[in-house]
Amino acid sequence: MTRFLTHGQYVAWRGLRLIGRVLFFGTLTLAAVIAILALFGCNASAQDRAQERPSSPFLKDKPVIALWAADNLAQTLDYRATRWSITHGGRELNPFTRPFVHSPALYVEGQAELALTAYLGHRMRNSKHACVRKFWWLPQTITFAQNVSGWQFTRRKR
Repeated sequence: MTRFLTHGQYVAWRGLRLIGRVLFFGTLTLAAVIAILALFGCNASAQDRAQERPSSPFLKDKPVIALWAADNLAQTLDYRATRWSITHGGRELNPFTRPFVHSPALYVEGQAELALTAYLGHRMRNSKHACVRKFWWLPQTITFAQNVSGWQFTRRKR
């Protein structure tokens, strides 16, 4: 059965596709820039550093930011594969993501999730309790594993 779109529906569909592409490539670009800055850093002269306000310690936490960038890439790949699967008759199995799969809000929800796990990892890394400090990487690694497994699952279903 072929479904024909009205002109208004076609324009709305094209607009959503464009927004999805902009968010996808913007997310990848942001992740790449932050990963490069986190790994290599920006060396400023002593005079520049004296004039600047001290930045947040969270942004200087290179391991947390590097994990955030890797998680961001995995999540973007998973969400793009999920969107492809949804348009071809699939369904989302994750109950937290399910309400957002039919709109560009999917990427916003994903960024909020990544920011929360990165902040939690940073707080755990700087905790006064040694047992918590040992497992600072766990929240981000769990979301990374979920996104990679979701992406692989969706790729296998194609």
